[in-house]
Amino acid sequence: MKSFSQVTTTDLEEMFGIKIYPQTFLPQVAGIDIPTWLLHITESRRKRLVSIRTEKATSESFIAPVLMAVEEISKEPITVFSGEPLATDTLVGICDFLITKGNSFEPKGGYLVLVEAKKQDLLSGIPQCIAEMYAVQQLNGNDDIVYGCVSTGLEWIFLQLDQKIAFTDPTIFSITELSKILGVFGWLTGYSRQ
Repeated sequence: MKSFSQVTTTDLEEMFGIKIYPQTFLPQVAGIDIPTWLLHITESRRKRLVSIRTEKATSESFIAPVLMAVEEISKEPITVFSGEPLATDTLVGICDFLITKGNSFEPKGGYLVLVEAKKQDLLSGIPQCIAEMYAVQQLNGNDDIVYGCVSTGLEWIFLQLDQKIAFTDPTIFSITELSKILGVFGWLTGYSRQ
């Protein structure tokens, strides 16, 4: 078994047969109105950025509130799990965030994972995110598309795993584009899919 955080791009290809391509998969999505409470939180945290020194603080300051807003605005019921352990025959680890469809007390039917980038290095979180996406796909027992996101809290990048092909959308969103970030999550959760 390999830990999510130890997986490399080479491992993804050699152990799991996953090919990775930088390719736009996100449509042009409209921004979503930012809930007032979220705007207040992110603005006040950005002003105090110097005092946010750990990944945990970044997660609590930016990532968790954004996901709470996504849960709130989603037309379909979703559940956001934090720190959820996942294990397959070949992969094991703690999923920073896992979004599932429906209201559930158990993380079944996951379709979106979010990885907190370590050491503020957005791109280094991509192999871990794809490994978690693959584990979710395995646990779901099908090859349905699973989405992913890697975030530093200030920057956000989105991924898609379609069977064994992973796409990394080249667009890096800044927290200053919060309306668009919510729009992307809205599209991923079915809020604005056409």
